[in-house]
Amino acid sequence: MLVEQTPTFTIRAKTGLGGSSKPQVGWYVGYVETARDVWFFATNLAIENPGELPLRLQLTREALQAKGVFD
Repeated sequence: MLVEQTPTFTIRAKTGLGGSSKPQVGWYVGYVETARDVWFFATNLAIENPGELPLRLQLTREALQAKGVFD
């Protein structure tokens, strides 16, 4: 699924939430294409409440930025 496309990178990814137990398993998997490289990622979080769902994307993006994949 196309998530974001800019002149310098493209993110394709999918979120998910599984399990009926507490905590639930929240995930975000995909890849980033740049002019030089392709970076794959998979984030898996224990989700205690729905307010934590955005953390899947937020933490993944912060990690990719820290690695210098994009600004």
